Amino acid sequence: MIEILREFIATPSHSHDTADFEELVASKVGEINDVRFMPVQGIGRNVVSRVVHDDSLPTVIISGHMDTVPVCEGWTREPLQATVEGDLMYGLGSADMKSGLALAVRVFRTLADLGTVNATFLGTVDEEGDCTGAFTFLDKEPEADLAILAEPTNAMVMMGCRGRLVYDILVRGRSAHGARPDRGVNAIDEACRFTLALQDLDFAEHDILGRGSACVLSMEGGTDTLSVPETCRMKLDRHYVPGETPEGITSQLLGLAGGLDSRAAFDIGLDPPSSAARSRPSSCTAAR
Repeated sequence: MIEILREFIATPSHSHDTADFEELVASKVGEINDVRFMPVQGIGRNVVSRVVHDDSLPTVIISGHMDTVPVCEGWTREPLQATVEGDLMYGLGSADMKSGLALAVRVFRTLADLGTVNATFLGTVDEEGDCTGAFTFLDKEPEADLAILAEPTNAMVMMGCRGRLVYDILVRGRSAHGARPDRGVNAIDEACRFTLALQDLDFAEHDILGRGSACVLSMEGGTDTLSVPETCRMKLDRHYVPGETPEGITSQLLGLAGGLDSRAAFDIGLDPPSSAARSRPSSCTAAR
């Protein structure tokens, strides 16, 4: 497993640029079973392999994501080279989650040999983005009895996780000459007011999963001329816990925008629109 992990770390797999790494993961899984690529439109390919021993047996999915965030500043070691110091290994993705992915390959091999369950290996793309790889798999594949994801959780087994919704928010103001901003409605200003108001939202809490959260991932707006910006687009991540619903969260955000007493209009919708039905949080317990 250590050698597999070294290979994984040495092969870049930044989100939306994972082609070489997809091939590497497929080669490791393909040593024991047929493997196929599942296209994820505009992003890359999931790596999927299935071993069916008996249709009467339960099906277990062993899954991990293949992409990492880009290399950021501040590294004191070579990010694309596995460096072992004591009982720690350093390298981009060593924790999140190429070590877990190497483990998933190992577990899949073991389950394939045992024959006590039907097993599916799933390596996904775009987890660091909008989880499009996972959604694509859920849209196309039959349901399973259990899914195990080897994400880092501080050596704790977590039975379930928060749900996730991604919102596309378009703020529509009114243009005016930049020397007379009072005659227009600055969409960027209003988007900033909305962002600050998110801090006062009443997020539900769960005994195991903790508190819901909201995070603005991007904000784009502005003009190249001396004009009041009339539009601003935001991307909002909203993690939520059992007891909340996508419908309730959308209403909450619409109410937040309405409570700003803003002269701008807020168009708030899910991105993608069908994601709500596929991202509900799990009831859960936790155990060591």
